[in-house]
Amino acid sequence: MDKGIVLITHGSKRKKSNDVFLDLVSKIDERREEKVLPAYMQFSEPALEDSVNELLKSRIEEIVVVPIFLFPGKHATRDIAKKVEKMDKQYGDVDFEIRKTIAPHEKLLDIIDDRIDN
Repeated sequence: MDKGIVLITHGSKRKKSNDVFLDLVSKIDERREEKVLPAYMQFSEPALEDSVNELLKSRIEEIVVVPIFLFPGKHATRDIAKKVEKMDKQYGDVDFEIRKTIAPHEKLLDIIDDRIDN
């Protein structure tokens, strides 16, 4: 089954912030066999729907949506799910999955310790 990945974040009015996210997406894309695309909830483009449509041009059958949010707030727990549910109905032959937010992953503790020490 062909799979695509969409990394989605809040988005910012600041280009520099969005560029940091795009750099992250690019690095993940280089590490993965699947196509990895960015998406934003607001303030920037592409939107989740746009990235999904781009993946569907490649006959993707499964799309994994990964919220790049530290904590499970409103966007990560409600808004993304609503968008995915709508697309799931629209594209019935495509399987959608939503992953968890970054916290409370154990590796985050090491990153915070490193930031404290350095």
